[in-house]
Amino acid sequence: MESSNVYTKQNITGMINRLHQANLVALFADPVDKRRTRVRVTKEGHQIYQQLSSSRNEFKSTL
Repeated sequence: MESSNVYTKQNITGMINRLHQANLVALFADPVDKRRTRVRVTKEGHQIYQQLSSSRNEFKSTL
């Protein structure tokens, strides 16, 4: 059975809001288009990403 990921505007918004609440991303108003919100990974978010990436690579090396 083929697996597919379905991402909707609501899914993405919910994920970003949870990341923002956890201080893993910061939200900024777009200076040109006020309808848009820019998302930037915080220092804490980057550190978490590095840890997860390292753990994933260690796991893959055991396979």
